[in-house]
Amino acid sequence: MKRPREFENRFGTFRFRAVPQQVYPIGVERVVEAEIPFLIASPTKALCDRIALEPRMRSLRDVRRWAQLMRLDPEVDLDIEVLDACAELYRRPAVRLLRSLAGQDGRIVW
Repeated sequence: MKRPREFENRFGTFRFRAVPQQVYPIGVERVVEAEIPFLIASPTKALCDRIALEPRMRSLRDVRRWAQLMRLDPEVDLDIEVLDACAELYRRPAVRLLRSLAGQDGRIVW
């Protein structure tokens, strides 16, 4: 993957990190607001991207701890189709483990 890029503006510091090309379109939708189109990741895709880039995520315990630190709401359903696709295409243990935390209904099982 490419090196992260950073830039700062009045809103803060932003870091862009590359994701594999085959994973990029999964869970991304085109939105238009005030006649301005943009792409935005679904909450599930954003979590998959974030955890895929985390170093040292090797066990279910690590992923469970990460999910708690991220303050994931156990009442919120994750998109199972997006989780499955990301788990397959990222080929990262952390994404597969995140998928295993989500039950069949998409809720995180603590």
